[in-house]
Amino acid sequence: MKSRLVLFQLLWIPLALAGLGAALEFMRASDLLQREGTTLHRIVSQRVEQHDAHLTSLAAVLARSNAESASFRAVVEALQRFYHTRAAGLP
Repeated sequence: MKSRLVLFQLLWIPLALAGLGAALEFMRASDLLQREGTTLHRIVSQRVEQHDAHLTSLAAVLARSNAESASFRAVVEALQRFYHTRAAGLP
């Protein structure tokens, strides 16, 4: 009877430790995912706000002038430079 208890403990203790290790790893990975998700959400929100500001300025310039005006072309060129440098930095 005692040998069965020892055998049970020899099997149960490593399995319990492995389960504890897996639970800790899961919590660490979950925390990392949460932090990266928050960071990504913040970056996307900033980009959306920038995009909205660009479209608003483009609409304002277009409302005051036509599509051939120098100010309209200047805004369009600035937007192209902005988005080109953003796209170049992406993987």
